[in-house]
Amino acid sequence: MSEEPVGSKDNPSPLDAYQTAAPDEPIFTLQGGDPVSELLVLFWVELARARCGLAFDPLDTCNKLARVIRESQVKDDADRNNLLTRATEAEQVAWSMKDYKLGRPSEAKGEDVKPVEYRLDLHDYRIYAAGRVSSAFSELHEAAEKLEQLGYPQKRTLAKIHTEIGRLRTLYNELEPRPGMQLRNG
Repeated sequence: MSEEPVGSKDNPSPLDAYQTAAPDEPIFTLQGGDPVSELLVLFWVELARARCGLAFDPLDTCNKLARVIRESQVKDDADRNNLLTRATEAEQVAWSMKDYKLGRPSEAKGEDVKPVEYRLDLHDYRIYAAGRVSSAFSELHEAAEKLEQLGYPQKRTLAKIHTEIGRLRTLYNELEPRPGMQLRNG
């Protein structure tokens, strides 16, 4: 086995995107040091296998994602602004990928790069705020499940928790500006 990991800069994998991408095809690169990189790649693996008809447990994957998000919260303002900027750029790559699949030229191509402070507009902050509400929703949902598992006797309190979960879902949907990220009822 090679000393370099497969898919590294010095040891590209046989299906390396930089080698196999068509001209102007958008590419998104994950670095191994990113706290969510391993899980995102495994999520892609699960989706690929599901597309081939194999079993897929989206709830398990979502629970793993929620845990990673809780464990890797960014507290420093500069780090948070940097991560939000990178998230906005990644979102633009996703839109470029959609345009590419539809045969449309990407609108993001050739745009001037603006300083961080100009990128965190209302749209970006709505996404950030929705993410915080989503974290609260996940935490409260986990707490309710654990209380129920442990036989918490106060059914009225559990009902109140579930009501608040519903309110948080509604608030999330009101804040989240991206239609594909809206939560469904249930």
